[in-house]
Amino acid sequence: MLKDFIPILLLVVFSSCIQPKKIVYMNDLGDSKINLQGKVIEPTIKVGDQLYIYVSSMDMQATMVYNAPNFASPRQNASSIGNSEATILNGYLVDTNGNIALPEIGQIKAAGQTYSSLKTELESRLNEYLKNPIVSIRCLNYRITVLGEVKASGTYNIPYQRINILQALGIAGDLTIQGNRKNVLVIRESSDERIIQRLDLTDPKILEHPFYMLDSGDVIYVEPNQSRINSASTFLQIWPTVASAITLLILAINLR
Repeated sequence: MLKDFIPILLLVVFSSCIQPKKIVYMNDLGDSKINLQGKVIEPTIKVGDQLYIYVSSMDMQATMVYNAPNFASPRQNASSIGNSEATILNGYLVDTNGNIALPEIGQIKAAGQTYSSLKTELESRLNEYLKNPIVSIRCLNYRITVLGEVKASGTYNIPYQRINILQALGIAGDLTIQGNRKNVLVIRESSDERIIQRLDLTDPKILEHPFYMLDSGDVIYVEPNQSRINSASTFLQIWPTVASAITLLILAINLR
């Protein structure tokens, strides 16, 4: 009778094993070179982005009015009246209509533009007021959210302009061994749509995927793999106890 249970025990053991190809990123990726020309898409500005726009020109005094919004006026620390003052970065907020407002220029449609196209437009319009203006733009509130089977889930502020999915997962401490690397969910929102995309991190072609590079506000969700799901199953949690009881019962019957 005990022999009848051996195949069941072996099935449970082997079903809980994880194949190497399911946990290795970019399987079978050898030495290669990927041509990114025409494949890299520059991120676009969205409603709610907080932009740091710095203007420089031959007349530094005249540029101060454009750079002032980047910095809040010094204010007293409410928790320590009379002590040191704090200066915080403010920037230009892209409003619900997708606009930013600059002194003298007025309203400019920023949402939907790339950073380079907005830079070009600003420099062109500032030519009326400044001599040889140069504009630098960056996003102050660029952030991504990583959830699920990672070591440190949360929302992370990114100090640089762009980040790819592997870098984002690295910031979150990488996937746990129970993370499903073949079905990572990315949720991206714009002013008029929500895009849901699933990525296979074990596929070398991930490096060429349009969602390999992330946008500000992207949410990454790492699903648990089957092994993790099985381990959370009530049946599999009590199975060792049940198996032990059955084994003892069979031994007791055979000893009679």
